[in-house]
Amino acid sequence: MPSIYNYEYNKKNNAYVKESIHMVNLKFKNEEYYEDLLPCIERSGMKVATFIKEAIREKIERDGLRQSSYT
Repeated sequence: MPSIYNYEYNKKNNAYVKESIHMVNLKFKNEEYYEDLLPCIERSGMKVATFIKEAIREKIERDGLRQSSYT
């Protein structure tokens, strides 16, 4: 049986995630991911999620799509 501390921590953490974080699932064909994307991501030295977020931000800036800032 989990301790009360772990239960309370998990409960608060789950509430924070539910209110503060939006998760997006992406699907790539294996060939596209392993042959095209992953080698570039590895060369950048970034984590996959960080690389994708940065690419999205760069696209928004480059195309002038920003309407409001986010934090």
